[in-house]
Amino acid sequence: MTKDFHGDESAFRHLLSGFPSSCLVVPFFDSDSSNFICRSVGLDGTGFGKGVLVHRGKVVWHKYLSFFQSYGVDAFPFTDQVIENIRHEQENESWNSRSLCNLFCCPPSTVLRKNTKSDETISISELQEKPAVGVYLCFNGDLIPTLHHIHECCKDARKTFEIVVVYFPFSTQNPDPRVFENHINRALEKRNISWWVLPFKRWVSLRLQRLCMDHSDVDELIIVGKGFADPFCAYVVRKFGLRAYPFSKELMFQEEANRISNLTLASMLVHGKRDYVLRNRLDKVQVSVQVPVASLVGKNVLVYICKTVERIKAFSVCGPLLKYYSAMKAKDPDTELVYIGPCPSLISITTEMPWLICPYDVSHLDSLSKVIFSFSESSNYLNNLVAFKKDGLLGSIQVSKHLSSRGVEAYPFDNSRLKEEVIDEFKDRFPRFEALN
Repeated sequence: MTKDFHGDESAFRHLLSGFPSSCLVVPFFDSDSSNFICRSVGLDGTGFGKGVLVHRGKVVWHKYLSFFQSYGVDAFPFTDQVIENIRHEQENESWNSRSLCNLFCCPPSTVLRKNTKSDETISISELQEKPAVGVYLCFNGDLIPTLHHIHECCKDARKTFEIVVVYFPFSTQNPDPRVFENHINRALEKRNISWWVLPFKRWVSLRLQRLCMDHSDVDELIIVGKGFADPFCAYVVRKFGLRAYPFSKELMFQEEANRISNLTLASMLVHGKRDYVLRNRLDKVQVSVQVPVASLVGKNVLVYICKTVERIKAFSVCGPLLKYYSAMKAKDPDTELVYIGPCPSLISITTEMPWLICPYDVSHLDSLSKVIFSFSESSNYLNNLVAFKKDGLLGSIQVSKHLSSRGVEAYPFDNSRLKEEVIDEFKDRFPRFEALN
């Protein structure tokens, strides 16, 4: 009991109205007993406290109520062993081993209906034979327009894409599931959308949220296909659309690897009418020599993209870049290093680096975040060393990582690991993917 209810019996009774009539309760007037219980489990009267499990007169454990919201009836009878089993399943079961029956905790014979309440039905076993099923975890309906567009595109392209709506009425001010369902159904009907609906079961929805380790109250999408299941696919359909059908992250990674493998040195260095870079003068002469970008084809070219002068100071002067560059140049004289970044005081900062400098243009720098890392939403993600092969095509987006692990032996950098590099960069950008197997 919180301090807010102290001395307010009407508020106390209002709170109890949300509990089943079979619940036992410490009487309102017995404040000594209430205070004793609160002190015993470490409550100070602020916030809505804890749940306490008593077995045969002994307190087994006490946890904050968020525990029950995360685990629900799955954890009954709330013993340590049951909780450990749940966590083991969550941490060790591969997503690719999950099926719709597993996610929905139902037999294959379970029948679903449309949100339009039409007579059309489908069984879970029939759905599991489809090449792509989107399990739409609906918290607020924000994903409806995107999913509707993708669904219609799939119809036009004659690609099967079924969608099952799972209601999540946990982030709204009105906790009544029926009110939330009606709200979402009206939003679907306004767009003439007809999707399958999973009848609301609180513990099933909470389990799906727990499996995704997602408590952001943002609409999400789980894609289930033949032999795979992928969480967090809302990003995939938003970013790649029909190109990534059946919308698995695996195809997204491959699509991204294919895209960047075709990036050219010119696409990185040429901006507008400017098709040259400048040679940094180690003799401190202020007039730099223009080097045409076209003349760099036929050489191994490293490009360091940097957003701030402070970063380049740390990396070139204090870091190992100069040492690596010298070793690579000795290994292959046809090696160049190009810097793209802010220019103020650059000459004085980088006099020891014999590199080429791309004239600074803020719009050019910002555009590179989309050229290389299309899944990055901000140019703040820019600070990287990438490599282009002698044919002018991209070889690696993780040069720094390869140099740190293998040194100059990693040079020259081919494109044999581009897909793995894309996956690594994606996980760095979205850490929650790292926790899922």
